[in-house]
Amino acid sequence: MIGQDKLIAKLKSYSIMTLPHSLLLIGDRGCGKHTLVKELEKYFNLKALDISDSLELETIQEINVCSITRFYVIDMNKTNEKQQNVILKFLEEPSSNAYIILLATSKSILLDTIVNRCVSFEFEPYSTNQLLQFLPFETDVEMLVEYCHTPGQVLSTSVDKIKEKIELCDNIINNVGKARFPNTFKITPKVINDKDNDYSLDIFYNILLERLQDSFIKTQNNVYKDMYNISSNALKKHLDQRLNQELIIDSLVIDLHEVSRGRLE
Repeated sequence: MIGQDKLIAKLKSYSIMTLPHSLLLIGDRGCGKHTLVKELEKYFNLKALDISDSLELETIQEINVCSITRFYVIDMNKTNEKQQNVILKFLEEPSSNAYIILLATSKSILLDTIVNRCVSFEFEPYSTNQLLQFLPFETDVEMLVEYCHTPGQVLSTSVDKIKEKIELCDNIINNVGKARFPNTFKITPKVINDKDNDYSLDIFYNILLERLQDSFIKTQNNVYKDMYNISSNALKKHLDQRLNQELIIDSLVIDLHEVSRGRLE
């Protein structure tokens, strides 16, 4: 893996006898959490089974009597509180044959009791030079690495799509407060319906936040600061994959309309 040498070295400092049975990998979407799991599979010579979509008490009971030693992977951004309580039972009474790897974008989406029972490992932010290594030399990369923060984001988009999102975000920033009603300012289809790109919304929020930050720096107008804080909160909600993404975007537009209405004339 590129850019995570310290994290990999820390994990590979364990032997299979000393490896914690409950690991928590924390990092932005697209940072390489699943890729790291594959690295661990090779290094420890264990297979990994993703059980994110089958989190029932019966599943945990079956694992606890299974004689095969393996990694069990759970994407915590997909779990609700009931499922997290099932996982907590898994962590409290771990099988000697089960190594549990939880994946999350932030500790804030997890029950404190889950965090306390895991050994946590956080991905470091990728530098521009590290992200450039994921791209072909002929790519017009400057715009990609400016607005994409992880390898997954960089590899999922194109310069043309970034330009479209910049135009959309600038339109939101400059015009949402001028709309008579927020529901006439329809952006949801433009940012939701990119079905070929799992990271389209992540990149949209990256661009919106950066353009708002630039606007505040240039003008020192506090309305941009307020819009930034609203957008930052919407991003936090977006990262919780249990929530309805369309409703988050709709609420974002309403809140941006309210805070900017008449203040950017």
